[in-house]
Amino acid sequence: GNVGINPYMVTTLVDADKSTKEVIEFGAKLFGGYDFDVVKFDAYANATFKTDIEDGFSIGDIGLKVSTPLVLNGLALVLGYDPADADADFITGIFELGLPAGINAQAGLGYRVAKDDSKAYEGKELGFFLGANMKLNIPQKPILYTQLVWGMDPYKGFGDGQDFINYDG
Repeated sequence: GNVGINPYMVTTLVDADKSTKEVIEFGAKLFGGYDFDVVKFDAYANATFKTDIEDGFSIGDIGLKVSTPLVLNGLALVLGYDPADADADFITGIFELGLPAGINAQAGLGYRVAKDDSKAYEGKELGFFLGANMKLNIPQKPILYTQLVWGMDPYKGFGDGQDFINYDG
């Protein structure tokens, strides 16, 4: 098995009301895993502490992956928790099945849990996706993805838009 920690520190100068203030963020990604030959477990958690707010400690995203090589070219279940949104926590579950020719089929569900009685995602709590990916056998080994997505964006950060599309016209 393995266990580790990736610590970091970020210093930012904030100019507020004509006075410069230094904000320091300490963070760490904790990770670990164990391989039992027939099943493998991997987990991680991110935590931060910021000096500019009273209760500066927070747990960030958390993930768990359980996989086995015994089904076709591999079967994995990935569970994730992301509290980054101000209005809701996002819980995700993804199944990935390894198929012949290096293709991986994926299916996932996402669920938003409202924070502090927020109504921001009311009626839009559930999302899902179906898709596949394949590592191309050319220089640099790029990965080709295709996804059918409804109500969630598993690649948030690239387009930053799926949650903000108005489906009602």
